[in-house]
Amino acid sequence: MEQANIEDLGTAENADDLYVLTRPALNTAYLAFNYRIEEFNDPLVREAIASAIDKESIVEAFYGGYGEVANNFLPPLVWGHNDAVTGVPYDPDRAVELLAEAGFPDGLSEVTLDDGSKIPLTLYYMPIVRFYYPDPEGIAEAIAAQLAAAGIETQLELAGDWPTYLDMRRNGDLTGLYQLGWGGDNGDPDNFLCYFFCGTTEPKASEGFFQNPELDALLTQARSVSEQAERQVLYEQAEQMLFDDIGRIWIAHNRTPLVFRSEVSGYIPNAVSVDLYKYVSVE
Repeated sequence: MEQANIEDLGTAENADDLYVLTRPALNTAYLAFNYRIEEFNDPLVREAIASAIDKESIVEAFYGGYGEVANNFLPPLVWGHNDAVTGVPYDPDRAVELLAEAGFPDGLSEVTLDDGSKIPLTLYYMPIVRFYYPDPEGIAEAIAAQLAAAGIETQLELAGDWPTYLDMRRNGDLTGLYQLGWGGDNGDPDNFLCYFFCGTTEPKASEGFFQNPELDALLTQARSVSEQAERQVLYEQAEQMLFDDIGRIWIAHNRTPLVFRSEVSGYIPNAVSVDLYKYVSVE
């Protein structure tokens, strides 16, 4: 069983006829900003939102001991991860101060689109469980409560089924904060960073109209260099740029738990979900 919820994991951990293995954490859950919203173009507002989210408590409550707080897009096991980037610290008082500095002393509940229209500040949550988001709705509710404690009122919204959600993301129609994540295909940092942030010399609809030509140029350079040591420096710089810009809010990496019956042995978890059953036995 893969993508078990926290209750099922507790049952498996305490059962005599079940056991749990984990895949290495080659994944990242995050919150994205849609930059059609004028307020999200102010780094003070983005930092305020990041400061209001207690990622430690989210990991503790929803990841069953298998998750860890994310400070980079790249998981720690991927070379190019920047250990010096430690993330925006949880500080709701600082969030209130940042909002006031940005011109919202009474908090934020309504935002302005690029056409001048006003809409409620919406937090979209994913309609399905993924290995990086074991309980999307529960996590969204926790984040909404944390934001509200800092004066940031959000309206939770479920935008249809998974294909609809992905289509809205692709077209830039998730106009608010929205949950998403990524599981690496091959362990190369390009598969994380360039997949999302190359092509951002102009606003990129699929990334919430994110734009950063300098980051685009850096990542384009990194994918054309052959020496890993040189590439690693470039990816570390990219992680620093994303942190300085607060372009995303990284939430968690998850060692995906896999539940087995005790009769099964020999399975070797793989970070990219390559299932090799040649070594597996069933007693």
